[in-house]
Amino acid sequence: MKIYLNALIETMLIMLIIGVVAVALIWLLMQSLHAPHAVEFGGEAVAVIATCIAAGFFFRMSVQTEKEIAKNSESLKNHSEG
Repeated sequence: MKIYLNALIETMLIMLIIGVVAVALIWLLMQSLHAPHAVEFGGEAVAVIATCIAAGFFFRMSVQTEKEIAKNSESLKNHSEG
């Protein structure tokens, strides 16, 4: 369970940063192009959806990494005991 919690926390922190930057960039681009508010909100929605999709892939990678870390730390612990 700790593996999934660590992976979830990693994913949430990274995706929070990426999501804020993506929405800010979309907002900046739309403001510089003088786009209507509907287009601006649509662009921000696309950025949020893309961030959610990326979060799924990042979570899978984080779980695999956490499993490898747990396996390696367990083998190191067993090696130091024996």
